[in-house]
Amino acid sequence: MSVPASPGPQVPYYPPPAPPPRHRKWPWVVGVLASIPAFAAPTTAEPVLPEPTAKDYSVDLAVQSKQCFGSAGCNVVVEPKLNALGASTLLWECDITYSISGDESGELIETAYAQGGTSYRVDRTSMSTKNGKVVPKAAVTADSCRKP
Repeated sequence: MSVPASPGPQVPYYPPPAPPPRHRKWPWVVGVLASIPAFAAPTTAEPVLPEPTAKDYSVDLAVQSKQCFGSAGCNVVVEPKLNALGASTLLWECDITYSISGDESGELIETAYAQGGTSYRVDRTSMSTKNGKVVPKAAVTADSCRKP
């Protein structure tokens, strides 16, 4: 027996295209939202340290210059050296108020500015003492702190 020839030219067979994969809506939305910082879950918590108090600071005075005039007393220029005593001082910016004793007109009140940790801005203080034996001393009296 013979097989009849097909009428017309031979055309290769191409299977129908596969349907596109179905995309689920929600998993990609969750992935996008998780990548936005406002929606992402926090990975580490910021350490909670209490606001520093005046007890967390101490101040020492370094004499920068001293000029004495016999019985008339001395002109002294001092510069404060602040010390942070507590760990809570590392995360706060503070205005530190301190008093200096030894001036012939009475106690002097000054302010230093702490910028977290060991960075401070201080001003030198000029004072007059009654005689050359007076040693100026300082003590922290108050602080006012805020988060940077």
